[in-house]
Amino acid sequence: MTSRGTSLLLPRVASQTFTVNTPKDTHMVPASCRETRCKHHVEGWTTVVPTLSVQADYIKHMSERRFREQRVGDGTTMFHFDPGQECFRPHFRKLEKSPVMIHRVGQDIRTKEIDHWLWDMNEEFNLLSKERG
Repeated sequence: MTSRGTSLLLPRVASQTFTVNTPKDTHMVPASCRETRCKHHVEGWTTVVPTLSVQADYIKHMSERRFREQRVGDGTTMFHFDPGQECFRPHFRKLEKSPVMIHRVGQDIRTKEIDHWLWDMNEEFNLLSKERG
């Protein structure tokens, strides 16, 4: 709608998108540091937290990780973790699954097989190039 309350109609091509999507919930699964070649797993890492904190208590008593503890004069503690163990970050790996091909025309959203998606996209690009001369 314009400020005068009339509709502004765009050419069909102006409001189209072609998208390749790999949604995390259907195309990814949790993975270990080893599976993802996590830098922390390969090289080890250092975490700095306040000395009297929930994080420090968790690392010392519940994390089940190997570390060296170094108190710093500013009220923080550095925990140095050895390579070869799981870090604290979640990791994911892609499944061997075809992406979701989406063709959106205005408010109409359709998922398509890759051959149909490519055909439609090619047709629209051909029309667009003819319109532009």
